[in-house]
Amino acid sequence: MRTLLLGAVFAAASPVHCLAQADAPVARPEVKVGDRWAYRRMDYWTNRNVGTYDLRVTFVNEKSILAVVADLGRSETDASYTAEWNATVSAWDQAVIAPDTGLLRFPLRVGDSYTASFRMESTRKGGETNARAIQGVSSTDFDYKVKVVRWEEISVPAGRFRALRIEAEGNLRRAQATGPGGNGFARTVIWYAPEVKRWVKYLYEDSLPRFAGVLAPNERMVEELVLFQPQ
Repeated sequence: MRTLLLGAVFAAASPVHCLAQADAPVARPEVKVGDRWAYRRMDYWTNRNVGTYDLRVTFVNEKSILAVVADLGRSETDASYTAEWNATVSAWDQAVIAPDTGLLRFPLRVGDSYTASFRMESTRKGGETNARAIQGVSSTDFDYKVKVVRWEEISVPAGRFRALRIEAEGNLRRAQATGPGGNGFARTVIWYAPEVKRWVKYLYEDSLPRFAGVLAPNERMVEELVLFQPQ
């Protein structure tokens, strides 16, 4: 099944990449039940593929998007989002996010800026909120400043797209299940392609206190689109 999905990439995504007007606002996508995306997830520190997952929409209305997530080697799980693709239950690690990530606010326009604050609660044993296990972490608070930066041409396994770059930077506060927490820095970059109705690339990186409270790079993960099958 996985081979068939990846083999369909160029048939599904490569032939037509419409150019968006650079100055036109980007409207909220018209997501439909059955819309499907597949992403590969890379650890940029080791340049290692840490997994590929498929996301298929099962329900959509004016307020929310629900999806089923299929990840090789695991049973299917659920993910949920606002109608603007701001996660409330994440696809990759099933973390619960309150109120939601708030990183996308439609209509999107180059030059827009806003703030996004949310808490991510782990649902995995040992408190794992990202792909890499972080022993004892129970929750992480994010305070971001978000900016819609510019249009970019970007290549991912699914092909080449014209995408809107959205950057979010700010503080994170990590609470520990045992012992003290830590304050650090986090950054998220989203490349949103209107024709795909979702992002084609998603980068997350953070830095956490190490010796004497000095911040050191910790996580650097990226998702890249390998398949889009619209309805």
